[in-house]
Amino acid sequence: MNGRVAAVRLVDVSRTFREGSHSVVHAVKNVNLEFGRGTLTLVMGPSGSGKTTLLSLVGGLLAPSEGDIEVDSVRLASLSPAALTEFRLRRVGFIYQRFRLLDALSASENIELPLTLAGVSRPKSRQRAVALAARVGLDDRLGARARSLSGGEQQRVAIARALANDPPVLLADEPTGSLDSVAGQRIIELLHGAATEGASVVVATHDERLVPFADMVVRMEDGRVVDVARG
Repeated sequence: MNGRVAAVRLVDVSRTFREGSHSVVHAVKNVNLEFGRGTLTLVMGPSGSGKTTLLSLVGGLLAPSEGDIEVDSVRLASLSPAALTEFRLRRVGFIYQRFRLLDALSASENIELPLTLAGVSRPKSRQRAVALAARVGLDDRLGARARSLSGGEQQRVAIARALANDPPVLLADEPTGSLDSVAGQRIIELLHGAATEGASVVVATHDERLVPFADMVVRMEDGRVVDVARG
């Protein structure tokens, strides 16, 4: 941790899934990790190693079968379903591999959506969307429908949307996997910038281009952490 305050703690965390009537899949096994504030952490490993499951556990989309998870000083297990939904909205930003934008909405409306759900009034949400669009280099595309944007532009909208409520934890699942080298480099720089500004950014990825930007690289195999390297 190098003296950094932990934004995320996982203690003896495991997650199993049942396939059929007898088969059990151990997607994550006995993971103990801490992710610091103001850091960029990569979670790397082959397909099926548990990377996406780990992100889903940290984000409260899945509950652990065993162990304890603390995010921004809150034990996720202590929250009711309604409180957990509110927690995710305000404290955790998600960047999905397939973007998950609403095609019929403009770039601005997609960015504003988390703010609207959090009860922010339209003038303020619009102002925040404009500022975030400028930050990700899309201030000239605010009115464009999501479906008309390129892959790199859609990913930048997804990042802006994830940052809308200024979450202390930002989770990204293969954010550069479907992008060319130029668009991918832009995304890398944006994620690194979010960490520099104080967020704990955790990225599940195969992309070795991100390694020079990382404060910590966690490598997984078969649901287990097999190596942790700190920058």
